[in-house]
Amino acid sequence: MTTASTTSAARRAPDEARERESVAAARSSLADTVDAVRSTASSVGDRLPEVIETMKSSAADGARSMQAWSASRQRLAVAFSLGLGMGLTLAGAPRLAIASALVPVIVVAATIVERNEGAS
Repeated sequence: MTTASTTSAARRAPDEARERESVAAARSSLADTVDAVRSTASSVGDRLPEVIETMKSSAADGARSMQAWSASRQRLAVAFSLGLGMGLTLAGAPRLAIASALVPVIVVAATIVERNEGAS
């Protein structure tokens, strides 16, 4: 029995060494991944204010141009946007895509409300 237990222990030693190496490699890889995520998050955080400002100015420009449209053109945009939104909903599209399709409806509705308040 002593020979069998010695042979078993000899077989386990290389397996344990391989397991330790695998764990060490996984830890190293995880540390590298965490460092990469930190640096990416830092660069995104540095650029975020610029991106937000650009998006705000673009949205404001788009809203201004839609407000300058005639009433018939606005109705056409609303009809198209609602149709697209309903089609995407029925097709099971992601909610973000549906919301994007309905943005013109919101902008035109705000314009109509603004016009009605100004006329009163």
